Amino acid sequence: MKKFNFIRMFVLSFFFAVAVNGSALAYDSLELVNHTGRTIFYVYLVPSHYDSWGNDRLSGTWSHGASLTLNVPQYRYWSLKIKFKDGDSYWWDNGSHRIDTTSVWRATITPNNNGGYTLYYN
Repeated sequence: MKKFNFIRMFVLSFFFAVAVNGSALAYDSLELVNHTGRTIFYVYLVPSHYDSWGNDRLSGTWSHGASLTLNVPQYRYWSLKIKFKDGDSYWWDNGSHRIDTTSVWRATITPNNNGGYTLYYN
């Protein structure tokens, strides 16, 4: 009887550990494409409900024409901020401007007619 209980507890513990680790490792991939015509020096991507931008997600710079893939924990809405060497920065963080990773997996940043930049979702 003790052996049976031990095996049952071992099996239950194993499945519990797998279930917890599996849900903790749920990530979405978001590919961003830089079509700004400029090199980007900082990228911030945080869940939309955060009060601060957190840490820079780049390790170096992000050239025009290049893509950047970020693996992010599964939250529905994300806010994105880019910053150039001269200090200019642009962000998308409210309403329709935030990124919904349940339906978007690729976004391209391009110049718009207002002197800023627009995210186009592919």
